[in-house]
Amino acid sequence: MRLMLRDAILRLREAGYGILALAIRVKFPELATLQNITVFGLDDLSIFAGGHGYLTDVRFHVVPNHFLMHSDLMSLPQGNVLPSLVPGQRLVVTQLRAGPFSSGVRINHVPIKVPNVIYNAKIVVHGIYLPFPHLYLDDLASADHISIGESGTCGTSSAVSPDECLVTPASAPAMPAIVDLDDGMY
Repeated sequence: MRLMLRDAILRLREAGYGILALAIRVKFPELATLQNITVFGLDDLSIFAGGHGYLTDVRFHVVPNHFLMHSDLMSLPQGNVLPSLVPGQRLVVTQLRAGPFSSGVRINHVPIKVPNVIYNAKIVVHGIYLPFPHLYLDDLASADHISIGESGTCGTSSAVSPDECLVTPASAPAMPAIVDLDDGMY
């Protein structure tokens, strides 16, 4: 994993993700203990143009011990819950559709800008337009009468703590979009 992290740092710098490369270098000891990772990152221009919140919340944009290429993300059902490095915070596949300004998948209502920016044997990085907003699964579940089950998907059974959610390919009901970012400005 250490070699793959070093490779990712070098390639991210070349691809215009120098700040993300620096963040990975700072988090190196924590990331080196993982089997593999999926990272959602902002390029340097997006951070300088107003994505400052990403800098303080990088760990929220890392899915530990999951290697999810764009095709894998597309195969996840809408409503699927992904873990993050922040305890108690999860990412949710909120929309799956193809469009002229979208890669077809959204995480926490944010479309993927550049799928598979860089990848190697253990790490994949996807470019996003802006930092992920925090979704509070308990609020979403109560608003839509959806619960988060042990399988990591949203269902209509008895309520289970979101801390028990993990990625699974099981089907899940659609979660309504709270914010629509696909207005053609991307």
